[in-house]
Amino acid sequence: GGSQPPPQRNWKRSAASVQDIDMENVENYDSDEFEGLELLKQKKEKQLPSEQATSTPNTRKGPIARKLMPKKEAIEYWPEVLGVVVVLIYFINYIIGSSKNRALAEAWLEACMEKLESNFTIIGIENKCKLERDSASLYTLYCSGRINCESVTFSISLKPRHDLFMWLYGMVQALHFEDVVSIQVAMGLESETGARMEKFCFAVVNKSQELKVRSDHKDLSSPIVARRWKTRLHDVFSCISDDDEIPKDFMPDVISSTLNEHRQYVKLLHFTEAMVFGESWNPLRHEGPGMRFQFVILPSDKKNAKDGGGEKSEEEKLAVGEMLLVIALRYIDKVVLHKLSGACRDRLKKVQSTKEELEFKKKQVVRDRAAQDRKVGKIQKEKAALASRSPEELAKYEEKMRKKQSKGGVKMKMK
Repeated sequence: GGSQPPPQRNWKRSAASVQDIDMENVENYDSDEFEGLELLKQKKEKQLPSEQATSTPNTRKGPIARKLMPKKEAIEYWPEVLGVVVVLIYFINYIIGSSKNRALAEAWLEACMEKLESNFTIIGIENKCKLERDSASLYTLYCSGRINCESVTFSISLKPRHDLFMWLYGMVQALHFEDVVSIQVAMGLESETGARMEKFCFAVVNKSQELKVRSDHKDLSSPIVARRWKTRLHDVFSCISDDDEIPKDFMPDVISSTLNEHRQYVKLLHFTEAMVFGESWNPLRHEGPGMRFQFVILPSDKKNAKDGGGEKSEEEKLAVGEMLLVIALRYIDKVVLHKLSGACRDRLKKVQSTKEELEFKKKQVVRDRAAQDRKVGKIQKEKAALASRSPEELAKYEEKMRKKQSKGGVKMKMK
């Protein structure tokens, strides 16, 4: 043994492996080390002109592509401009409309402040004598500290002057918006306030609103119990009560003539022992003796102007609203101090029994309907279950039902 020389390694790559070479840096490779490199360079040079010809301007990047993109004309931006204009108009209308509503609410409060201070010891939350803004079209005022009642809540619901879309919708749908002040009186418990209200219901409502008022108030819902009565009121009003003695006592000639003269201001007068306090979502919602008044703040006097009376100014309309507020506050004392006659109380007891009978019948109809629905649902479930059974199971079920019916028939005969 002599030592053998080490085997010679083939350091040259095959032509197939040349495809993996980066052609951009092909000049950095040694031609003696790689085979077929010259052929690959020639092939790449032939492919470059064809690739450049097939390239489109859209694939180019940089300032050349930006120059080739078409410019949009100014008129083509009209959707964006229109949207900005609509938003600006809505925003400006919101500011103007909300400021008008706030000014009107504060004007009403200023006109009635003297009467409120003479009747209540606490006006507003923490006795600040300020309206609470619930929304741009709704303001509330809470008052307490008066004899014969627990509290009085004033709600001023104004036209949606701030909402341009709602205003346009009302114009299209012919909706009639009004500025209305609602006065809700909570009489409270007799042990706490000393106020005792007889059990009756009485309402004066505009005939155009009668159906809505009846549907919203349970004590007025039945036309059999709460009937219309003829009074000295104008034909635009409906006087509703559960006895004819009540309208005679609560609608004297002085009040009737005042309401007739300012009938465009009056929407509702409602006295009941079952007044609902609180919204439907409020957990503190409850029923109790109370009163509700609704007056229009700035009604339209077009009819009065046609008759030659002339349209009143805003100050004159607010003065009428102050007078109606005085009437509402005086009704609190009148309702508490009023005593029904013995004959009227006997008639009201019969009316109350009739009312309870009607309510029981309504509940019975609802229960019967619910039971019928449950029965139909049960039968449908049984049919669906029978449809999935095999013939043998159906035969067993029919045999079971025949035995059950035969046993029931025997029991009925024994009775």
